[in-house]
Amino acid sequence: MFIVEDLYMLKNFLRIFPKEHQLYDRFVLFYHKGISNKLCEIITSELDRREIVQLLNWIRIYPSEQLLGMPFLQVNAFALLDDYPLLFLMRNLNAFRISSSMKRKAKYAIGRLKLS
Repeated sequence: MFIVEDLYMLKNFLRIFPKEHQLYDRFVLFYHKGISNKLCEIITSELDRREIVQLLNWIRIYPSEQLLGMPFLQVNAFALLDDYPLLFLMRNLNAFRISSSMKRKAKYAIGRLKLS
């Protein structure tokens, strides 16, 4: 994953700078804002079911130890999520998925009733 590789490389590179500048923390925040903005852009576009499932899965994995939660990165992913609306977006997508599923079921039921 590029995110993990980028942050790992940056963490090692920024050791030469004083810690009080908090460059790593600032870069993590900058990276997270960029990802959050891109997700907002993606969500407002027309997504098919497969894309919605992939996006929900990625958002679920994002704060876990598979991505930002990796111990060697030392990122408090859940604090980032409190400040930026990734989880809110996930809830919106989940509601959209449920709504979409209900619409499909209703269309199917209406179609079956018409055939009867």
